[in-house]
Amino acid sequence: MASRLGWLTLLAGLLLGPGDEGRSVEVPKKAAGRWHFVYAAEPRFEISVLFGRDASGDETRLLVSLPSGRFDLFSRQDPTGRVTFESVKDLSTGATIERRLFLPGPLLPKGCTQNASDACVEWKAAGGGRRTTLSGFSEQTTGAERDAVKKLLSPGLEASLRQLLAYFPRSHEFDAYGDDFLYLIWPQPRRIRPVDHAERAPGCEFDATFGYPCSEDEKRREAARFPKDKGPGPAQ
Repeated sequence: MASRLGWLTLLAGLLLGPGDEGRSVEVPKKAAGRWHFVYAAEPRFEISVLFGRDASGDETRLLVSLPSGRFDLFSRQDPTGRVTFESVKDLSTGATIERRLFLPGPLLPKGCTQNASDACVEWKAAGGGRRTTLSGFSEQTTGAERDAVKKLLSPGLEASLRQLLAYFPRSHEFDAYGDDFLYLIWPQPRRIRPVDHAERAPGCEFDATFGYPCSEDEKRREAARFPKDKGPGPAQ
């Protein structure tokens, strides 16, 4: 149940260099990268991927612009790979849902069932929090846990999340926020068609509107990669 970040795993490996991928601690310095993609097929949408890695773990932020609204999706994994955190914020309202997943072992918080074969899931939203087992969301259950988590959500956030979910099959970058997160609440069929084609594009102006501006060095690299007379290029 480690983070599934699509093609980003490969890019992170190239960014960090040989040997870094397997380290759980003692990463020598913070590594970071950002990429912006445009999905031109209707309904059109855009994503920026902001990635960071240091001794405290890996984190990824997706800045998403849809016709229906804008979202900030955040994912973090600790160095052991046993605790993952994901959140989705609707930027039109600030409403947020958070989910923390603890794999079986010594890191389970109080209140989690000590079961060698079951993970613990912790949810938080405007309506409060809930801590339960991952197995409580299996298809063989009555759906009581799904209903309980939905009650933590405001009607507006639930509607926004359902709109966002419609785009998940179109990009691998959403995978970490589907499996073991939003798909626990709203089960979805497995992806049955290829993901949409994405064009790599300049993203510094886009990111700044979300409150994550590029550094001067990042702006220089973007200007060199995307000369103004050439525009977007193929995703790499």
